[in-house]
Amino acid sequence: MANGKVARVIRSVSDGWVIERLEEWGTAMMVGSGYLSLGWGGSCLNISEVRSSNAFSHVPELPGKAQETDLAVKKQPRDLQRVAELLYAVRLSGREAAEELSTSETMVTRRKQMLLAGVKYCLENQNVRTPPLRVILKS
Repeated sequence: MANGKVARVIRSVSDGWVIERLEEWGTAMMVGSGYLSLGWGGSCLNISEVRSSNAFSHVPELPGKAQETDLAVKKQPRDLQRVAELLYAVRLSGREAAEELSTSETMVTRRKQMLLAGVKYCLENQNVRTPPLRVILKS
């Protein structure tokens, strides 16, 4: 019993960097998707002005590590992607995320563990298309 507790503590310490990366990703996602205002208002150009100007559309790009994390999150199953969005971008608590997903808080916690394992694997092995299920389910 004690060995299991020690293993969980060691795993949580070793996964700390993954949580930090997801928190950075969440902040970048909030800024990029308009959750946080950058102080720019709407465009003052109409369509004919846009066509006649040299203005290029701006596609926001995530900073380096956030870009890598975004790709790792997108490689996860859709239900884990949704947990990542709710917990790290929207910053909901586990209980609030459970309500949003119409599931239990225990299930959200389990999906978060699976997300951490999958994102960690994808960040460490960036050439994989998706993390193996054995990695996600073993978490």
